[in-house]
Amino acid sequence: MADAALRGHQALTRAHVEGRDPVIEETPAEMTGTITYFTPQSGERVLEWTGGMRASEGSLQELAMYWQRIPDFAIERYRIYPSETGWVQVVYWGGTSEDGEHHRAEEVDVVDTDDDFNVVRYEVFSDKAQWMNLVAYAYDRPVEELGNYGDMIAETEA
Repeated sequence: MADAALRGHQALTRAHVEGRDPVIEETPAEMTGTITYFTPQSGERVLEWTGGMRASEGSLQELAMYWQRIPDFAIERYRIYPSETGWVQVVYWGGTSEDGEHHRAEEVDVVDTDDDFNVVRYEVFSDKAQWMNLVAYAYDRPVEELGNYGDMIAETEA
């Protein structure tokens, strides 16, 4: 499940680079439900899960934020570590900007599932400064002038 989701993200960028409209697959009903979502930056919250690790409209919009100046921004590589209760994925993002500079950022996601492999908890760990510097580059603005990360995504047209 994790491998397919990450490959789906990569496919969105391939389509973008090839000049095609990235296509979002419909999220299967078994991948939806209520989960606990956690990041150190915003804490823990319960939300409706819509298969968030899959390529979705939200993930397309987030990628489009970076594609403004890093047209091939994508998951360059990843590692998945299965466990008894889910998996951990280490995701290496990157791409080359218009001026030939390579930009990168990493994240670690810890995913817990129930006995039927439904996601029940999703934790995202990343270096906030690293990602905000990347957003600052994408928007060609100083970090101090940026708003909330989620708001920056919402401003972007996919």
